[in-house]
Amino acid sequence: MSDFATAYVEEPEAVKLAELRAKTDLQLLHLIHSKLELGLNFLALVEETNSDGSPDHAEQLLRSAEQAVIEVKQLLRVLSDDRRVGFGPTLNSLQEALDRLGRNRGRPRSNTASMP
Repeated sequence: MSDFATAYVEEPEAVKLAELRAKTDLQLLHLIHSKLELGLNFLALVEETNSDGSPDHAEQLLRSAEQAVIEVKQLLRVLSDDRRVGFGPTLNSLQEALDRLGRNRGRPRSNTASMP
């Protein structure tokens, strides 16, 4: 038996798994950011379309923005709490805008789940 302490060396699989998880988390953060931007862009188009008098197109854009919110909320569940926090303000403002636009159109927007 040796009197020397040996340093713990992670197995190559564990290191690769940690690297893959870090890369996946980064990609997930980018995807969530993109989905939020997409939702915000849809809302901007809704307001523009409403002023043009195209209610069917505005409704389709609202549904697309709602879908972006739903997808973001699903993706956020995978992230750790510390990474999830940064998305709250943007997600909340997007949800509030959807709620406001839904009320203005006489349609409830309760089908988007609350933030995890």
